[in-house]
Amino acid sequence: MGSIMREPLYKVGEEIILVSKNWPAYNGEYVVEVVHKDGDITPKTPPTIIDTDGGYSYYLGFNVPDNSYTHWCEQSLRKKHKPSDDSFEDMMNKLKIGETV
Repeated sequence: MGSIMREPLYKVGEEIILVSKNWPAYNGEYVVEVVHKDGDITPKTPPTIIDTDGGYSYYLGFNVPDNSYTHWCEQSLRKKHKPSDDSFEDMMNKLKIGETV
């Protein structure tokens, strides 16, 4: 019985933050360029099959020097939240009256 594929957490063009334990020198802000699902074949030479244990991987527009970790797993990425236009006092007041900040 097959599992239902969920939507990817990140979309092409979305700004994200890379937080890698294995390659911390590359941690920072990037834009998702390509989303691959489990079983996709990459366009690099030699082609490789994406193995994400049923999830997605994301190409961020760069390769590390030895060409490994070209695609990053969801666990290494974080949403980049847009900054608020509210002042600290405005946010505190919204919290006090129960509004969404």
